[in-house]
Amino acid sequence: MQNAHRPLADEIVILQGHPDPGGETLCHALGRAYQRGAESAGATVKQIDVAQLEFPLLRTRADFERGVALSYADGGFPKKLLSGKSARIIVTMGMPVLAYLLVLWCPQSKES
Repeated sequence: MQNAHRPLADEIVILQGHPDPGGETLCHALGRAYQRGAESAGATVKQIDVAQLEFPLLRTRADFERGVALSYADGGFPKKLLSGKSARIIVTMGMPVLAYLLVLWCPQSKES
C-alpha cells in the first residue's frame, strides 16, 4: 500500500497547456495547487507554461522523426523514447459535460 504522504514520483513536470499566458486561470490555479501538494510530499516539481514557449509545430513526418517520442532507424520499427514514463492529465473544459460526451464522442482515457 502506498504511503499517502509520499509522491508517486520523485520528479514531476507540470505541463500547463492553457493558452492564456497571464497565469490567472483555473488551470493555472490547479497547477499551482498540485505543485504545492507534490512538493509538500517531497517531490521535485517543475512547471512548464506552454503559452510562454516559442516552438515550431510538428507538421510533417520529418518533424516527428527528429526524435521527440520515437527514434526511427532505416528499415526497422521505431524505438520508443518515452518507455517507462507516465503521465496524469487533468482536463478542464468550457462546455457542459453532457455536450462533451455527446458531441465530441467522449475521447477515451486510460488509467495505468
